[in-house]
Amino acid sequence: MKQLLLLRHAKAESEPSLDDLDRPLSLRGKRDATAMGAVLRRRALIPQLILCSPSLRTRSTLALLAPALGEPAIRIEEALYLASWKEIFGRLTSLEPSLERVLVIGHNPGLADCAAMMLNGEADREERTRRALMVAKFPTCALAVIELPFSSWSELVPKSGTLGAFLRPKDLPGLR
Repeated sequence: MKQLLLLRHAKAESEPSLDDLDRPLSLRGKRDATAMGAVLRRRALIPQLILCSPSLRTRSTLALLAPALGEPAIRIEEALYLASWKEIFGRLTSLEPSLERVLVIGHNPGLADCAAMMLNGEADREERTRRALMVAKFPTCALAVIELPFSSWSELVPKSGTLGAFLRPKDLPGLR
């Protein structure tokens, strides 16, 4: 069984004078990323590997999560910047089989599309509720936890996982 964590970067500043790649996190984004790190730690969702887009907002999100995550391997990958779901999915299929839990920090719409494409058609009422929230809006610093029934990432196929959790900053204790 594999576990895929898909995290959209935290809220960034809207700076028209900056290149999109160089947009920093807003104060809200910094607060949300720190809180999400604490939730990952509390729920024992500690990845062995983190794949992160090279944008400033994704790397800053990672930096704020990192203190709660121990010392996972980290790879900043150019191909994840504004990647489509197919590009993210393709990257996942090349992961080492020994990795059980992987976190991807990226951007919408590719990240949200990847989460949706990973889910099978079977879901109980609680999971259907989580899926509906995720499909309606995958906000900044939201996390989808997808359970995958494979022993190797190379076996990964679309529509094969279940949504174990969908966490949004506004649902976290002490935020909003």
